Parts: sequence; C-alpha cells; structure tokens
Amino acid sequence: MRTAGLQLNIIHCNVAVTACERAGAWTDGLELLRLTADAALQRDTVSFSSSISACAAGNAPWRVSSQLLNGMARVRIAPNAITYSAAITACQRASQWQKVIRLLTGMGNEGVSADTVACSAATRACAEEEVGAEGGIAAGNRWRLAAHVLRQMAAESIERNVVTFGAATSACDKARKWRMGLSVLQAMAESYIPLSSIPCNSAVSACRRGGAE
Repeated sequence: MRTAGLQLNIIHCNVAVTACERAGAWTDGLELLRLTADAALQRDTVSFSSSISACAAGNAPWRVSSQLLNGMARVRIAPNAITYSAAITACQRASQWQKVIRLLTGMGNEGVSADTVACSAATRACAEEEVGAEGGIAAGNRWRLAAHVLRQMAAESIERNVVTFGAATSACDKARKWRMGLSVLQAMAESYIPLSSIPCNSAVSACRRGGAE
C-alpha cells in the first residue's frame, strides 16, 4: 500500500487480521498484529479480538490467546465480550477448564457481559475434563459449575441453546448426577428448545450410571 502511495492505517490492518481469523491463519494474524506495533499504529479492541479469534479458529496453543489478552491490559486496551469469548473458546478446546472459569469470572469483574458463546464454552469445558483429574475443583463436582452457568444465563437473560444444555447434561452424566441431569433436560424443554439426542442420551446415561430406579 505504501508503494502505491496509500497511507496504511489500523482499519486496513484490522480487516487483514479478520481475514486471518476466518481462515484460521493464526500465525499470520499475530504477524500482522506485530506489524501494527512496528508501524506505530494505534491498535484497538478489534485488533486484539480478531487476533485472539484467529488463534481460537486455528487451534493455536491456548497460552497464545491468554498472552494476547494479558497484553491488552499492558497497553490499556479494554477487552469486550468478543475478546473474552474467543479466549475462553481457545482454552476450552485445550481442556483448560480452570482458565475458562477464571476468564468467565473476569468478564463479570471487568463489567463485560457474558454471551452465549462464552457460557457455552464454559459448560463444555466442565463436561470435557475427565473425572479423577487432579487440581482445583474435583472433576466429579464440575457439574455444579455447569449448572451454575446455566442458572446465571437464565438470570442475566443470556440465550441458552442446545450446545449449552447438552454440555451441562454431559457434565451431569460424567458425575453420575442423574437428578440434576433430568432437571437440566426439563429446563431445556421449558425453554422451548427442541430436545436432541446428545442431552437426552446424556440424561439417560446419567440415570443408568447413577443407579436411578
């Protein structure tokens, strides 16, 4: 652009980083973010959010997204719901459930409203961790976190969907909490969300594994 006599600005760079996000080309997205700093351009929330989203889409190591989020604080750029959701998704895909919960809590502390993407990733993270894993809250109790996220979503009028309910019932299944699994299934029906095979199968499995009669 410079050789053509055009002035490069942050909007151009943000568009390019967004293209990297859609292609899952996270290394290219990071390189573009670095170039904006080298060019003394004023990076903004979109710049970082798109870079973190590219990392999530491209399955980059979760620590990269975490470092980008921390870097925003150092340059005094405020993250938004999209930023947090992308970072949470990256951590969820790496089964970093503790980091997911901390990020979800951090959203509230920063006054950023959680959205369906962030909450769904949180419930999935609680369901994916294997029972018996070490560290933090016992794996068998993570169903409580999933149930708590569901309740918070209802209280804050955040849209719940089949992914959210499916992950919550899966967490109940792994913890053998069949009563809560059925409660989640009932809440799903009361929310007028069509029942699908995943939550139904998880609830049935929870009943079988939990010794329901």
